[in-house]
Amino acid sequence: MNYKMFTPMILEANQELQSDHLSFQDTIYRKRRSEIVSLSKTYDDKKRNYPVIEYLSSEIETWRTVFTYLEKLYPSVATKSYLDSFQLLKDKGIFTPDNIPCLQRVSEFLEQTTGFRLYPVSGLLSPKQFLQGLGSKIFYCTQYIRHPSTPFYTPEPDIIHEMLGHIPMFLDSDICEISEMIGKASYICSENKIKELEKLYWFTIEFGLIRMDDMYRIYGAGILSSVDEIKKINTGSENIRAFDIQRIVSDEPLITDLQTNYYFIDSITNLKYEIKKYLLNYLI
Repeated sequence: MNYKMFTPMILEANQELQSDHLSFQDTIYRKRRSEIVSLSKTYDDKKRNYPVIEYLSSEIETWRTVFTYLEKLYPSVATKSYLDSFQLLKDKGIFTPDNIPCLQRVSEFLEQTTGFRLYPVSGLLSPKQFLQGLGSKIFYCTQYIRHPSTPFYTPEPDIIHEMLGHIPMFLDSDICEISEMIGKASYICSENKIKELEKLYWFTIEFGLIRMDDMYRIYGAGILSSVDEIKKINTGSENIRAFDIQRIVSDEPLITDLQTNYYFIDSITNLKYEIKKYLLNYLI
């Protein structure tokens, strides 16, 4: 993928692969991906008729490969909140290495627990639409899975990213509140400020870190769903910076590669406080 702008990063590639995407030349993969995307178009939010994807054995094997590897890594790198939620999802039978989770079951469990629910993505959404969904406790969710040749990293959101990255953290009430706050801010801010909200979301909910006792714990979904991203964090990158919202909204994320800059804070509670303070000042 070769983006000219940062703004469309979140959902730009959900429907159509870019010409330099690793799997662009794989016509079988592209056809299968299109089939899954087409099924998403049948979703009616009033009926909550979530499309049921009959995943292929090869797709389940990709899920199993990533799930098994990350499950071993999580205890040493993830936050306690994430680990507790991940275990709960396993205990409920929602997360298993042998089956890709059903969106309806996940969505119903989320809604019962924290009020958030899933909405299958069927096409391109603007960043503002994506953020406004969060403001309404809706998380737009893909259902296709990354190419089997690159199981440990994908520059796009796929079902592995959504499930293993975001879903456990959407069982954390503080993360839900932060997501909803950022989303509601997008209702009333000017168009030129949407980019700042995107960056705030990107460097926290997607790629955020907690530092406790001189070690980093991950809460960002983009890291938690990527073996390669976790390995990079563990190298002790010099670009892991103290949380600074003004610096964050001026930073430029990498959309098609591993990140170079990460930001840490000492707790999710303080993260919520800092974001709330920023949004109140920013919206006055």
